[in-house]
Amino acid sequence: DLGLFARPKEDGDKIICGGMHKKLKKLFCEKKIPLSLRAKLPILHNSKNEIIWAPLVAICDSEKSSDKQLKITLFYN
Repeated sequence: DLGLFARPKEDGDKIICGGMHKKLKKLFCEKKIPLSLRAKLPILHNSKNEIIWAPLVAICDSEKSSDKQLKITLFYN
C-alpha cells in the first residue's frame, strides 16, 4: 500500500531511525529546529500511521533501504 499522508506533528510521535524508535520532539531539539517551524512542518506517514519522513529531521529506516524514489517540494509562507 503506497498511501502517503501528511499531517502536523502530534505529541508522542516516534520514527524508526538508526534501528531505534526515536521521539520527534527529541530529534527536533537535537537538530535545533525552532519551535515556530516545528508546528509548520508536515509529517509524512503511511496508512498504518507509521512516520515515514519528518522534514529537516529524519527519514524512516525502511525508506532509506528501499529503491523507491519520492520527490516532495515544500513551500513555506
